[in-house]
Amino acid sequence: MMKRVILHGNSKSNKEWSEKTAGTFSEFFPDQYIQAYSHWEEGKEIIDFDVESRKLEKNIGEGKFSIIAKSAGAMLTIYSVSKGLINPEKCVFLGLPVLWADEHNFNLRDWFLKFNNQTLVIQNSNDPLTSYSELKKFVDDASLHHTLTLIETEGNDHKYNEKEKIKKLVNNFLAAQP
Repeated sequence: MMKRVILHGNSKSNKEWSEKTAGTFSEFFPDQYIQAYSHWEEGKEIIDFDVESRKLEKNIGEGKFSIIAKSAGAMLTIYSVSKGLINPEKCVFLGLPVLWADEHNFNLRDWFLKFNNQTLVIQNSNDPLTSYSELKKFVDDASLHHTLTLIETEGNDHKYNEKEKIKKLVNNFLAAQP
């Protein structure tokens, strides 16, 4: 049985999102892991990708797994893969925050150089952290079409709370053969 890893965004307010997402997929994936970030407990504002990637590697363990990640959790996945610490079968990213990464000097382009995992990216049309059109430009400029499948969804926020719609997109993607 494949394990499902759920990684939330940078803010502690995303913890509820992860719990709801886990509940959405619990009937199909009873073995799920949600990672709490150390910077929440330390009172820091920004995720530490080195700390979290080592924790992720340790806690996932052996066997096949897929990842559903929102925002900074998607970046954590890309970073961890680029460092050779994890290798998920498939990934689903919701709200890939390209502009937020640039703003905080995280070199997402370099991380993507070693990221070849089959990935679905669901991005709201007007996500304030990176709109769909801004994401598409990033993917085109970085030549990431071999790795990423983009789906635009209607929305003006970075919440990604439409669980049933997301569930359908995710299940279709995960069920498809590579």
